[in-house]
Amino acid sequence: MKRPELLDAVTLKEVFGISRRGQTYFGRVVYVGLIGLIMYQFWSSIITSTPFLSPSVYARLGRELFSQFVPLQMFMVSLASIGASADRVIREERAGTLGLLLLTPLTAKKIAHSKWKAAMAQSGSLILCGIPVVAVCVYLGSVGPWDLLWCFSLTGAMAMLGAAAGLRASAICASVPRALVLALLYVLGYALLPLTLLFIAGVGAIYAAPFLHPVYSAWWLVFGKVTSDSIWNYAWIPSTIMSYLAARYVVSGVGTLIERRVKSPRAPTLPSDTDLGTTVRPLSRKKERLTREVWEGDPLLWKEFLTRAGSRWSSEVKSMFLVYSLIFIALCWLFTRGSSLGTFAFLGALFCFLALVNGASLFAPEKEGRKIEMLLSSPISSFAIVRSKLLAGVASPESLRILVLALVTAAGFSWWSGPGVFLYIGVLFLFLLFVFMLSAAASLHADTLQGAALATAGILCCILLVLPIVVAILTPPSAIGGTLPPALYLLSTLNPVWVLEPLETAHGLEAGKAFGRFLMFSAVYLGAVSGLAGLMLWRFDRIMGRT
Repeated sequence: MKRPELLDAVTLKEVFGISRRGQTYFGRVVYVGLIGLIMYQFWSSIITSTPFLSPSVYARLGRELFSQFVPLQMFMVSLASIGASADRVIREERAGTLGLLLLTPLTAKKIAHSKWKAAMAQSGSLILCGIPVVAVCVYLGSVGPWDLLWCFSLTGAMAMLGAAAGLRASAICASVPRALVLALLYVLGYALLPLTLLFIAGVGAIYAAPFLHPVYSAWWLVFGKVTSDSIWNYAWIPSTIMSYLAARYVVSGVGTLIERRVKSPRAPTLPSDTDLGTTVRPLSRKKERLTREVWEGDPLLWKEFLTRAGSRWSSEVKSMFLVYSLIFIALCWLFTRGSSLGTFAFLGALFCFLALVNGASLFAPEKEGRKIEMLLSSPISSFAIVRSKLLAGVASPESLRILVLALVTAAGFSWWSGPGVFLYIGVLFLFLLFVFMLSAAASLHADTLQGAALATAGILCCILLVLPIVVAILTPPSAIGGTLPPALYLLSTLNPVWVLEPLETAHGLEAGKAFGRFLMFSAVYLGAVSGLAGLMLWRFDRIMGRT
């Protein structure tokens, strides 16, 4: 019997390979555990405190839970779809099986579609993990079949777009970190594309965005107070169709990229003057000096700068990343006037993701490609190796551009706080440094880059999401709004948002409270950064098997 097109051989191979990975089980367990903690806090803090509520109040509480859960679900599924597809082609090429797939009766286009469906299946498992939360909302009487339909439809649309963007980036890039960053640029660029209607048809054209992209449809349905007879209540239908067509179009082009990647590279030849039509221009003295110059004082640091994956990005990609980032930050600032701590926390999470990728790519890629043995066999001390890699990760041109962008973001979202600008900048930069050092330590201990990134992401989720919930559960009623016990105060200090919360009132007393929290925050994270650096130096020889 002929196998259905939906379950072809490549799709089954990819799905079965995913299901056997420990990272898949770990991600599902962490996500379900996080949802369980959120549900427990919601139930204990609201329901059990006032057990006698009318049905309308229960429905309102369920609607609030549903409104908070939908953006989280869409965000997590988008990241999962990008991560699930960003290594599909790269992994096949490294294993030497990409060319073997093309020897089968399957075309490159069908192979691309199979990998796209497998990535969607992996990210779609997170949608199933969120069913208990939706079931509670339905039980409370606030969510009906129509809400369930548009919620799962828009989340699936984001999974389609993220999987298509990650697959295309995997077919273009040579390493997983570059594919992840490029896929994020694709998703962000497509999300910003409807906003170009503002420059074409004016401000009124923004009302067409919910019909073009699922993010705007979800925002309009969750926060826009759409009535049942409004036309925007049906905007999710064309946005889902548009997302499917856009994802299919992107995936169809991946087949051509796979064929080009499999072809053996031609021997490089110098074009003649007649082929070019013009004379060949020699390099300028400055460029020739930069290409041939070697740092005699610190050649290892010079090597780390030149061999970083970010240094191989083209100027067009770097410019596109900066332009997209500035546009996105400017739009967030215009919508909130720079006075929303939640928006600043969201942008800070994006910067933390870039710092995580930067740190995780220090040691793991060389260990995967077995290139680290060449470095270990040279007469270079372990201290010099660790120092050079950390300095290259922090002081590279790409990292400096990101840090300048983070500085602008912190200043733009704290202009109203006066001297509190320095607290915003200090909190953001200290936490970014901690994320970088944590991911670098994970990269040294892990065998693969994916394992280092997932381990770091799990620790950060515990710090930023699990610990605040635990503190809220353990805080006694008498301490709410007052002084916390020392243990809970120390746990709260790990949360950057908690440190900056008193600044929202812009009063002198509250600003002083924020400064006291910042001092404790600085002591904890500076000690953690120093400890991680010492741990890498102490464990380097043992992990690398160096005597």
